[in-house]
Amino acid sequence: MTVAERVMFSVTAAGGAASVVAPPPLIPSPVNLVRSSRNPTDPSGSRWTSGITYLPLSAGDLGIVSDCAPFAVPVPLEQESNAIVWQPYVLLAEFTCSLMGFDPVTGSQRVSNLLEAATPKMVEYEFWHGKLSAEAGWGNLALATSDAEQKSYDATGIVQAVGICEQYLASMGYGGRGMIHIPPYLAPFLPSVTRREGNLLLTNMDTIVVPGSGYGDLGDNVDPPVLPPATLELYATGITDVRLGEIVAVPDDFHQSINRSTNTVTVRAERYALASWDGFANCRVDLTLP
Repeated sequence: MTVAERVMFSVTAAGGAASVVAPPPLIPSPVNLVRSSRNPTDPSGSRWTSGITYLPLSAGDLGIVSDCAPFAVPVPLEQESNAIVWQPYVLLAEFTCSLMGFDPVTGSQRVSNLLEAATPKMVEYEFWHGKLSAEAGWGNLALATSDAEQKSYDATGIVQAVGICEQYLASMGYGGRGMIHIPPYLAPFLPSVTRREGNLLLTNMDTIVVPGSGYGDLGDNVDPPVLPPATLELYATGITDVRLGEIVAVPDDFHQSINRSTNTVTVRAERYALASWDGFANCRVDLTLP
């Protein structure tokens, strides 16, 4: 008997009905946009789910002047005098199964756990691509859309790309802390320019780096995933805010989601979400891979 035959015999000889066990857990990436951002607690009674607006604190002008002569030197600052309006969106997870042995409590918990684990990727996807905002005509700023005021630069290596982002944040921002958003594909190339502190990935300037699971286009709607394009994008922004609502199961009565024709039931979970930033320092770097 060959090795292959012995392996096949050992597999088929077990036989019997399969035991039902707990599946592997859903664990979100420890480094993601939600954990890397501020998670504001808005004043009691505010309804951010209906939309928010603010005039960023970086709005204004900077200059160095003489106190005894009419001399003034402006200091570069990407700034906007208008308030920014943001429209929150709803994240959705659903699960369809047979009515045979269906437990509403278990089903709701299952889909709620899926939404909780997938929330960072979903928020990152809209923050990067802005597809829902574009379809709905909201005008939310997104990294990869022309609606966001941005400057573009080219780089031929990851160290140079990170350096350009750092210089842009220093030169065109108010000189404070910022963030660099990258596709996960670039994460293995970062050790030379980053360090890990808890759930934050930081440069030596303490700029927060986010290799978001929802960032980039690698494998987007492609099966099987394609190789990365010759050029990958990085973005530098100010500090982001991520607001998340409570997860709720819908509908309240699962009988409303029964499909009698297929004898199945679909359970859903939803939550409001929004990722926003000051909208000013937005630098795009096109990194050409060697």
